[in-house]
Amino acid sequence: MKNFIKSIAFLALIGISGNALADDDYTIFGTVTAIDTQNMNFTIKNDEGGSNMVIKVNPATDFELKTKNNMLGFDRDVSFQALQVNDWVEVEFVNNDPNRAIAKDVEIRR
Repeated sequence: MKNFIKSIAFLALIGISGNALADDDYTIFGTVTAIDTQNMNFTIKNDEGGSNMVIKVNPATDFELKTKNNMLGFDRDVSFQALQVNDWVEVEFVNNDPNRAIAKDVEIRR
């Protein structure tokens, strides 16, 4: 019986630890105000107010381009190089610290 209780307590501890270690995703909407290709980041003016936010990108970041004039309605997968100043973007990122936000998905709308 003691081993059973220990097993249950261990499983509960693992479940709690897993939730504590999970990445929290955040989303920001705004206009690109600057792009730094050398340091692989870009700056967004937040549509909801607040200060501008620098978002870092890495090789795992997914970029998708959505255009108004796309008659077939398909989105295109693109790269960081497709991003332009004044693009409106929706960015899903991890780490809500403005100095360490890393983009997971960037949706570019033109």
